[in-house]
Amino acid sequence: AAIFAVETVGRDTDLGRYSQRIDSDFEDFNPYEYFGTVGRAMYTLFVTFTLADLNTVGRPLLEHRPFHLAVGVFFVLFAGVGLANVIVGIIVQVTLDRSHELAALRKTNVTSRRAKMLSDLQKLFAPGPGDSMGLKQIQAGMADPNARKLLEDIGIPPTFTAVDVMGLLDERGLGSLTHDEFMMA
Repeated sequence: AAIFAVETVGRDTDLGRYSQRIDSDFEDFNPYEYFGTVGRAMYTLFVTFTLADLNTVGRPLLEHRPFHLAVGVFFVLFAGVGLANVIVGIIVQVTLDRSHELAALRKTNVTSRRAKMLSDLQKLFAPGPGDSMGLKQIQAGMADPNARKLLEDIGIPPTFTAVDVMGLLDERGLGSLTHDEFMMA
């Protein structure tokens, strides 16, 4: 856009009072002052984009070269949409990053909570290494109110009996569980 402005406005000797001398009198439009070099054109386009100095540049272009003003308006709208897209993209990316962090934190919390429950269940029910556990041990363990609460926390309904719990844990259907079977169940 800046190069286009330099070529079509900045070097247009018919537009306004063309002079490479810059003066502080803004009564007459000097195209070189605003669009004479790429740097000047970039600065003028930036100022125009922010709408800070639109009247100084816009009025002479409207009167002498309406097509150039149309290009300028298109530039302001195009740049505005582009800037809005960048801002929205940054906001969406930050939101997604926070969402992933929150999901990871929740997963960590769930994992640590499950590990604590398993540890507590192991203390109440699990046979020691080399021992096995049968229905009587599960019935004795379920008599403890803490065991009932732990079983409810992992999703076992309070209406389940010791036979139901044993059926869930005893995949082989032998009526007893080893330490390893209990830990894997």
